[in-house]
Amino acid sequence: MDENNLKSKLAILIIFFLFLFYFGGTENISKIKQQDKEILKNVDIKPINANDLFLGGPNSEVFIVNFIDTRASTSREFYFKTVDVLKKYVEMGNVAFVYRPFPIKSIDNGSFLEAEAILCANSVGEQIGFWKYLKERMSIVNEDLIISVLPDIAEIADIDIEKFKLCQKNNNYEDTINENIQGALNIGMTESPFAVIVNKNGQGFVLDKTASSEEIDASIKYLLSHK
Repeated sequence: MDENNLKSKLAILIIFFLFLFYFGGTENISKIKQQDKEILKNVDIKPINANDLFLGGPNSEVFIVNFIDTRASTSREFYFKTVDVLKKYVEMGNVAFVYRPFPIKSIDNGSFLEAEAILCANSVGEQIGFWKYLKERMSIVNEDLIISVLPDIAEIADIDIEKFKLCQKNNNYEDTINENIQGALNIGMTESPFAVIVNKNGQGFVLDKTASSEEIDASIKYLLSHK
């Protein structure tokens, strides 16, 4: 076999393998993109907006929206686990935690009144006071906390107690809370905690309440890489 024939056959083999690699690779990429479309869906919740209560900010790339009933022990556990994972991302400014009230228990046992108190903490104490209040409340292992002690939590969070009590009395947030409840029910939420993780476009998925810290972290990284 002369040298020219050998070179020709080698060239044909190289083209053949490049053909397999290219079209095989393209097919794999297409499969990955299709999987992404199946995983990332439009989550039918009220869009993230500047009126939401953030740990982080409204200009973040990814949001974990946590619907919380402060009287549910599972909500408390999930809250601390999520916030712990989010710390490094919040500092970088690309991920935010969003609180939305979801008092699933009857108003008689205080869940609804507690949700109002949390929104009052934000109204009076602004973002810093709100997060101090929420952290203090979630640290209390008592599902039947007496409503009369909520101003004490506000005081610990450096919130003006008299303004806080006045806000509670005015009952300004009933419509807001009911809107959040209905929004959560619309996407099949029946218990707390319930969380969704979404990007700026509102695409994402439900975050399993049993998810480990590692799984929550992996979910955040996944959405950050699929903007």
